[in-house]
This record gives sequence, C-alpha cells and structure tokens, in this order.
Amino acid sequence: MAHQALITDLAKADLQEITEYIAQDNPAADRHFSFSLIQERTSAGLKAARARGRVGGRPKTMDKKKLSIAESLYKDGKTNVSEICKTLGISRATFYRNISPLAV
Repeated sequence: MAHQALITDLAKADLQEITEYIAQDNPAADRHFSFSLIQERTSAGLKAARARGRVGGRPKTMDKKKLSIAESLYKDGKTNVSEICKTLGISRATFYRNISPLAV
C-alpha cells in the first residue's frame, strides 16, 4: 500500500523528476524502469512495422512453388532426395520438414 501512495505522489511530479528519484534512490528500480521503457519502445516499433506491412523473422526457404516441385520429383521416384535438395537449394532437414507425410 505504501508503494501506491508513492506512485500517486510521483504521478503528480514531472517525468524527469521521477527518473532522477528512481536513479538516486534504488538502482534495481532504475534497471526495471529502463527495461520497461525499452520493452514499450520495442513493442511500439514492432506494431508500427506491422502496420506498414513488414513481417519479422527469418525468411522461409521453402515456398509453395519449391514445395510442389519437391513433392512431384519425390513422388516420381526417379530423383533421390539429395539431388532434389541440391536443385532447390534446401537442406535435407528442410525437405523432410515440409514434405507431405502422404508423399513419403
């Protein structure tokens, strides 16, 4: 409850005064405040990027076109998995991860 009273008092103060108070009084609180600030800014940046149509993460190596080629070559049985992977520029793990269990 004492923390709520402190927060209420600090809410009335200027943001600069709050950060100075936290930095001088409690280093752990300062780290927590800095972490929270970074977290909020990162979240806002990711949200803005998504709004612009940007998607994060590593690009997929296996698109629908490559997948259909891999499945058709594998179903034919004339081409081994190593050659399919070399032709498409994918690893064996990627091949087996994406290939339909029904095709195998």
